[in-house]
Amino acid sequence: MSVELVSAIRSLRRHRAHGTAAALTLALGIAATTAVFSVVEGVLLRSLPFPHADRLVDIKSRPPVTSGSTGDWQSPPFSLFDAWRGNAKAFEAMAAISMFDSPVLLSRGPAERVQAPHASAEFFALLGATPELGRLMTQDDDMPGAAAVAVLAHRFWMSRFGGQHNVVGQTLTLDTLSYTIVGVATAEFQSSVGPQANADLWLSLGPRLATSNTFPVTVVGRLTPGVTPDAARVQLDAITATEWVPGPRTARQLVAAVTPLRAVYVGRHTEPLLTMLAAVGVVLLIACSNAGTLLVARTVERSPSLAIKLALGARQSHLVRQVLAEGAVIAVVASLGGLIGAAWLVRLLITVGVAELPAAASISINARVLAASFAVALVTGLVASVAPTVLVRRTDVADLLRSSGLPGFSPVRSMARMHNVSVAAQATLTLVLLTAAGLTGRSFLRMVTLDLGFEPKNVVTGFLELRGPRYASMESRATFITNALAQLHTLRELSGVSLATGVPLHGGGGGTVRIHSRLGQAREEGVSLHGVTSEYFQTLGIPLLRGTTLTEAGPFKQVVVNHAAARLFFPSEDPLGAEVTLLPGTPLEWTGTIVGVVQDTRTFFQETPPPVIYYPLPVAPLRVAYIVVKAGSASVDLRHSLREAVHATDPAVAVEDVTAMTDRLSLLLGRQRFYGLVLAAFALLALALAATGMFASTSYSVSRRTRELGLRVALGAQRRKVVGLVIRQALRPAVTGIALGLPLTLVTTRALRSLLFEVEPGDPAVLVLTTVLFLAVCVLAGYLPARRSAALDPMTAMRAE
Repeated sequence: MSVELVSAIRSLRRHRAHGTAAALTLALGIAATTAVFSVVEGVLLRSLPFPHADRLVDIKSRPPVTSGSTGDWQSPPFSLFDAWRGNAKAFEAMAAISMFDSPVLLSRGPAERVQAPHASAEFFALLGATPELGRLMTQDDDMPGAAAVAVLAHRFWMSRFGGQHNVVGQTLTLDTLSYTIVGVATAEFQSSVGPQANADLWLSLGPRLATSNTFPVTVVGRLTPGVTPDAARVQLDAITATEWVPGPRTARQLVAAVTPLRAVYVGRHTEPLLTMLAAVGVVLLIACSNAGTLLVARTVERSPSLAIKLALGARQSHLVRQVLAEGAVIAVVASLGGLIGAAWLVRLLITVGVAELPAAASISINARVLAASFAVALVTGLVASVAPTVLVRRTDVADLLRSSGLPGFSPVRSMARMHNVSVAAQATLTLVLLTAAGLTGRSFLRMVTLDLGFEPKNVVTGFLELRGPRYASMESRATFITNALAQLHTLRELSGVSLATGVPLHGGGGGTVRIHSRLGQAREEGVSLHGVTSEYFQTLGIPLLRGTTLTEAGPFKQVVVNHAAARLFFPSEDPLGAEVTLLPGTPLEWTGTIVGVVQDTRTFFQETPPPVIYYPLPVAPLRVAYIVVKAGSASVDLRHSLREAVHATDPAVAVEDVTAMTDRLSLLLGRQRFYGLVLAAFALLALALAATGMFASTSYSVSRRTRELGLRVALGAQRRKVVGLVIRQALRPAVTGIALGLPLTLVTTRALRSLLFEVEPGDPAVLVLTTVLFLAVCVLAGYLPARRSAALDPMTAMRAE
């Protein structure tokens, strides 16, 4: 161990206060930085757990965008995928799984809807899957008309089969078809994000291809080494134009989009996570600044001993190395404490953000994070040591010998300048972070207090789909609706029951309607169409604004419109009594009379409520519907009762996504809540560090000016004026930092746009509030040591060294 390191350890042991405070300050910054970097590393930097993941891409298609038209990227039809995989040389391999396959599992317990996509044989090889039991799909399973076989996901095997090893060879009934289980995938195959993550089991393509090859599929490909996504896209477009024969209902021309697989599954998390990393970087900078100020104060205190050492022949380089050694020791201690804090913070972040962070369970402090943490600790230790090192190198021996800690000499002047720069920098950074937290906080408050147009308390919804030939006719679906309502009404714990084709916060169907205005010609518009039963508005607590709602005793051909539809279609006339034709020109065309206007409800949380027309559900009942029930009290759990009632109506109909409306609302708020809480926590930590640094620096300044302040009091200065003097001098650098921070805040908070709802980045109210809050904290941090200075006894102060 070097002489400087031994001397540094001994010095820190003799003067624990400064060393402990600096180490604790750095430990807080390192803990927060390490925890956030663990999340960023686990989500953004860690490679997807597939072979050659850097060359994996997702492929979508759409019709070419022409002038005046737009188009969203969609999953291509299987026939197009088949043409691509047979001709695209830009890809080493290409695989597909079908979209929207959620059949009803009719064997092994109550009917349950499962996620069971049809997967091509290449799918498992492309993603590096291996079987836990049995085998995976083969090329023979892709042949049209091949035997129906299934591969179970590991978690589904454990939950529905109890991990039985004799599962291979057993059968499952999905809708009306039986599948033979041929294998089980490993648990690791579903441990991360990707096209495989949500499946319960995978089905062979053969039975699906026997009936159609136009169903949409998710396409994943692995690029040939050296081929770029743009080059692959050009080749796919050429194949589409020359080799593909579209089906009768498919667009005649499609273009491809080739996107890295990582960007598809974690891309939306990049901006907020990098914003969070920048925020914690601000905290670390403030911690470094505070630690540097404490070490400078310690250096100034030691100025007489440093002067004596220099006068006796010690080299400045030796003293500089000793200061750096002290910084290194503090950094090591801080890194150890920071790692302990980071381990706790990582668990907290995962718990709070489990619904928001992809593959949250795999986030941990691994070797890469540890290396980054120690690097951060080393850098912060060196940065904190820069100021005292410069102070030692630039101070003259004669000045040190004359100063004896008195104000007016170079060490103290340097200390004052460094203090002012440090406080100004901390004020600038803290204001930026406080404003960011204030903006996300106000945004979240707007979302929480948003008028949803209905009452979600005690309401539970479930989704069902009437499949198969049994429900091919509208009469059979109407009969199910009637029987299901009757069964649900037998549940005593319910205060409201309804079925609907669309509900708030979930969405619903849409279509074209023809409005027969009394003041002009009929007009056709696209709107949301919700078929509902008579108790729908009462169950959800949707206020009636005018007229009446749908009633069983009323006229059959009646409709209700929401306020948005009334404003759009009848801006200058009474909508009641007007006629509306639903789905004109189709076999389901139907005309009804408007009998009421109800409040707008949020179909999608962050979008303006669309125009909605409600019609009686027995009219043209669809195959899909939502069950809406309301409990008489908050203590009643309706989820099991809802499933049992539907099972009693028809055991082959499964209810899925059974969720309390309040839970649904909480899930929709999860993104803003998670990032808002993290930013608020870091902002408060930065504020606490900045206030602590200002308090410590002002306290040190007061202690250095004891004789000056005592002399002022002895000469008749009022104590309140002394307090005001100290506070004003302490606030000057903070006010300078605020002046610099305000324009910087207006620029940097633009990065938060994706996290804000009905709040602008430069919101004046937030800027004023955060500025006033920070100034108040600064005043308090300066007032406490200032009050102590005013309480000094003049005679004692005059004798102080």
